Amino acid sequence: IGVGDNAARVELAARFAGILRFAVAVHPSAVVAPDVVIGAGTVVMPGAVLNTGTVVGRHCIVNTSATADHDCVLEDFTHLSPGAHLAGEVHIGARSWIGAGGIVVNGARLCADCRVGAGGVVIHSLTQPGTYVGVPVRRLESKA
Repeated sequence: IGVGDNAARVELAARFAGILRFAVAVHPSAVVAPDVVIGAGTVVMPGAVLNTGTVVGRHCIVNTSATADHDCVLEDFTHLSPGAHLAGEVHIGARSWIGAGGIVVNGARLCADCRVGAGGVVIHSLTQPGTYVGVPVRRLESKA
């Protein structure tokens, strides 16, 4: 499902589960190592690179020129925006989003429901859901 909004993609997948069989769509210019595992409903866009040992969950988007180096995990419904880069052994929690040009350093883990703003640089694991921006990223506090 190529809908960029993670929550909308979750809803659509649930609505059509059992009705449709979801395929994996990989653009011919994407580079995907032979041992990469990609879940149903995931799209891999032009110029994307998924290196050895990477596991991509169901209904994910790996957008134009995004990269995931060795042994990364993208849980279900994650979205790597254009030009986002994951170093080796990065773990991205379900429904998380890495904005355009965002970077996550080696070994960092993001819990579910994290949003990293465009150009954000994650230099440590993120253990609380929320929106993170800046270099290095800092969590934005919600104004309730």
